[in-house]
Amino acid sequence: MSAKKKLENSTPQVDIPFITCIIPAYNEEERIGNVLDVVVEWKAIDEIIVVNDGSKDRTTDVVSRYERVTLIDLQPNRGKAYALKQGISSANGNIILLLDADLRGLTSDNINELLKPVLDGDTDMTLSLRKNSLFIYRLFGLDLVSGERAIPKEILENLHDYEDSRFGFESILNEHIIENKLKFEVVKWDNVTVAPKLKKVGFWQGIKGEISMIREIFSAVPVAKWAYIFFRMVLAKPPARKRKKSKKKS
Repeated sequence: MSAKKKLENSTPQVDIPFITCIIPAYNEEERIGNVLDVVVEWKAIDEIIVVNDGSKDRTTDVVSRYERVTLIDLQPNRGKAYALKQGISSANGNIILLLDADLRGLTSDNINELLKPVLDGDTDMTLSLRKNSLFIYRLFGLDLVSGERAIPKEILENLHDYEDSRFGFESILNEHIIENKLKFEVVKWDNVTVAPKLKKVGFWQGIKGEISMIREIFSAVPVAKWAYIFFRMVLAKPPARKRKKSKKKS
């Protein structure tokens, strides 16, 4: 199924939305099922791709249980950016929904909130602000490294030389958004958290992982430029969209 859209440095006009959800995963056998349980039930998503980035656990076994999911199995581990590159290249959709594999508390409402502004043509990209995002991100209302985004595939196809940046993908995408004066919106997910590395792999391995991630981010985009992009985005962002509470039936 094909879809046409126009994108000229402004809000995309989607004629026939075809949504592909891409989930990169590394050693997420205990958590990815919680995300997939929600995604596979959301029928508006036309295609679901999980990219297993060289996991050493049973991530592929868990993913294989879901009939709607296409599994891309990479060996060895190449990093998140490379995994996303493979998923994006394989995607048939013109709208891409990016989700991390270790989300907790995710609901179909959260997915709808992230997709709707892009599908309605109100903005070029949405990104989540989770309940346990870093304090400074919650203070300024913008999580610069959020892995949950909705965005037209055409924008992602205009990114270049990011596949070896590992955890630098989001920073490179942010830079592209600012440099091309594209619109974006923050969607507050007050009910969703992400599993901290310290809890996933233990204290010392978690600390090592956090340091490695920070190094990869600033290798992709230097510190000064990263800070510049952060404050440019803080100033440019419209008020965050808050989750609508469901009305109780009487």
